[in-house]
Amino acid sequence: MTATQIIRTFCLTTTTLLLSLAAHAEPTATNILPERIVFVGGLAHNKGPIASETEDGPDLNIAYHHLFKRFDNSGLYAHGGAVINLADGTSYAYIGGTGRLAFGASPIYGEIGGGFAVHDGDLEKKSENKRELGSRTLFRFEISLGYQISDAVSASLFMDHISNGSILNNDDNRGLDTYGLRLGYGF
Repeated sequence: MTATQIIRTFCLTTTTLLLSLAAHAEPTATNILPERIVFVGGLAHNKGPIASETEDGPDLNIAYHHLFKRFDNSGLYAHGGAVINLADGTSYAYIGGTGRLAFGASPIYGEIGGGFAVHDGDLEKKSENKRELGSRTLFRFEISLGYQISDAVSASLFMDHISNGSILNNDDNRGLDTYGLRLGYGF
C-alpha cells in the first residue's frame, strides 16, 4: 500500500468514525476548551494557491496544545508538533501559540495561530524535486475550522503555511502549504 493510499484510507475511516460519533454526541460549550489536546491528522503536502510542482505527497500531522489562558468562549493555547512528509518531501517540527474561539453554544470553533518551524528541506535549490526554503528556521501560520463531536473528541479542517516571508534572505521563497483533516482528543 502506498503512502497516498494509507492517507486516503485514514481519512475515509476517520470521516466514517466522526460521522458515527457525531450522531450520538451532545457537546457542551463549556467543554469546547479542553486543558490539553492531542491532534493527529492527514494532510496534503505543498498544495494551495502558492504551491509548486516540486514536492507533494501525503503528510502526517501530530500536535499537542496546552491551554494557558481561558476567556468566556475562547482560549489561548501553547502548541508544538510535527508535519511528517511520507513521500520524501520536506518535514518540519514547530512551536507557537493558537487562539481558539467557540461560536456561542455551538460545537463549531475556529482557530488561528502562529510560531516557528524548523525543517529538513533544501535551503537553496539543489534538486528539481525539492522546494527551496531559504533558511532552516521559518515562520509558521495555521488556521482551522473545527467541530467538537463530544467532550473529548473534535475534528477540524486544518491549513498551515511555513515560509521566511522573504525577510531572512533575498531569494524567492514561497514556502510550503499543507491542508487536511485532524482529529483532536482533549483531556
